[in-house]
Amino acid sequence: MTNYCLPVVPRIILGILDPLAIVLTSVAAISDSAGFYVSQVPKPVDHPGEIEVYTRVISLNIAAFLLSIAATQVIGVWVNKSASVIKWLLISYLLADILFLYSAYEAVGKDYFWNPSQWTSSMWGLIFTENFFNITRILSVLGVFGPLGSTKLKDS
Repeated sequence: MTNYCLPVVPRIILGILDPLAIVLTSVAAISDSAGFYVSQVPKPVDHPGEIEVYTRVISLNIAAFLLSIAATQVIGVWVNKSASVIKWLLISYLLADILFLYSAYEAVGKDYFWNPSQWTSSMWGLIFTENFFNITRILSVLGVFGPLGSTKLKDS
């Protein structure tokens, strides 16, 4: 028998989908730092090539940070056996994501943030994924999917 701390639904969402989304975001930041930056801002940038010097280091730092989050999330979901650890890990990611959403709000301003008709595809992705994963975290901690703790699966 294999033991996991999360029930099946949040295990798939938070142990596969969320880390995959984070890795894909990191790949975008690494492969095209200027494009990654431009996709985050609400107003078009006339010359994205000119900002590459300024955004390359920041984009790479963000990618490294995101990859470390993805790794700790995979370890927390698939390796960790403690209900208490997974609970506090989910709460810490929730708080970090709230701060991440707030930083987006501060960066784009309230008029843009609260007007979805102006959002770029990146802003739609950010708002949707952050809220989807956060709702999953909240429901998991509240036990809606089942209790945190040992969920046994038969080994084949």
